Amino acid sequence: MLKKKKIDKIRCSGATLIELMVVVVILSLVTLGLVSFFGGGVRAWISGQNQLKAQREARMAVDRMVKEIREANFIENGDSSSIEVNYPNALKGKHGDSVTYHLDTVNHKIMRNNNSILIDHIPADGFIITYYDADGNPTLDSSASSKIKIKLIVDVDNDDKHDITIETEVFLRNY
Repeated sequence: MLKKKKIDKIRCSGATLIELMVVVVILSLVTLGLVSFFGGGVRAWISGQNQLKAQREARMAVDRMVKEIREANFIENGDSSSIEVNYPNALKGKHGDSVTYHLDTVNHKIMRNNNSILIDHIPADGFIITYYDADGNPTLDSSASSKIKIKLIVDVDNDDKHDITIETEVFLRNY
């Protein structure tokens, strides 16, 4: 009888194969859920960092354009996606005779003087310049404008949803 109790105790002390399989499946599901949760958090953080970088670069590009356009003596040439400004003699050494900004639609960049990249990741309709006359009315004659409005759109991840849109107005000082 003592021997029978020992055998029954040995049989009851372990787990069956089915119980172990159920525990493994439950732990696998919990682990999979945690990995998915943290993976989504990492993707959101990376996306947020890219958005912040795009916003910082767009703001710096617009600030530079505004500063240089504001100091200009007059607008030499301009259309809806490019502008060339000329400087008074006192500033020519600082900037050269003129500065040009235009959208390179092939490479999706705004170029400064055709030789340096101001900002990239700009869609085909992402750099829009509107010219205004002294009365505040839109005009097609860029050389007669006293105010311009710049709209800059940045799309870092190249999807159909734009990441950053910045609009600003610039009044030329010498008008």
